[in-house]
Amino acid sequence: MIEITVDYKDARVKKWETLTSGSVNVKIRFSFSPEWDGLIKTVCFDNGGDKLPSISLKDEEITIPVEAMAIPCESLKAGVYGERADGTLVIPTVYVHLGKVKLGAVKTGRPAAPPTPDWTTVIETEVKRAVAAAEDVQRRADAGEFKGERGPAGKDGADGRNGTDGKNGPQGVAGPAGPKGEQGAPGRDGTDGRNGTDGAPGAQGPPGKDGRDGVNGKDATVPHAVVYDAQSLTAAQQEQVRKNLGLGNLTDMSYTVLATW
Repeated sequence: MIEITVDYKDARVKKWETLTSGSVNVKIRFSFSPEWDGLIKTVCFDNGGDKLPSISLKDEEITIPVEAMAIPCESLKAGVYGERADGTLVIPTVYVHLGKVKLGAVKTGRPAAPPTPDWTTVIETEVKRAVAAAEDVQRRADAGEFKGERGPAGKDGADGRNGTDGKNGPQGVAGPAGPKGEQGAPGRDGTDGRNGTDGAPGAQGPPGKDGRDGVNGKDATVPHAVVYDAQSLTAAQQEQVRKNLGLGNLTDMSYTVLATW
């Protein structure tokens, strides 16, 4: 078995095998770098003249078509190309030299090996493989197998146009009262108000306390002052007074004698 290592676009033979014309079931095993993951791989051959069929690669191993081994040649080459499920070519490798196909011993009358399937069969097979590969890729993508690390943030885009103002929403519930603020500075004095109307007279208050006795006055020295002197009259005097005054018959009386000093 021939072993070929594929590193992106480069290919090299890791293990060789002698090639002889007329050989069948000569196999090649491939190993690929990560760039080939998820691609549909096809192996093509070149012997310097004949148009040789291409083989779809399954399970990293193929059999060299009998057409490539039918006759001796100076150099048999192989290459691989990778495609996406939609047929887009992604990676083609260089052709790698597999070796010289030497003349092999042939028994006279030996039946020929069955030919490689025609192109119609090959295309049908390729379509089925492509559909299966696409379904497998979708399944693995849904399972999150292809989720890589998050890339760096992109640049900010240009500002969009201002949108129209939306309608006012319903009034929200009143929030709790805030803490009491500090007392503000005193305000300026206001202007004097108008005089009010007189009130109704109040009730009479209780009598006041007696005032203190005044200081005794000095005796007057006015000349010719009138001095009052109360005296008791005798019976004869009383009778005379009644007569003088026309008072009738009074049993007792007192009078004041006015004297001029």
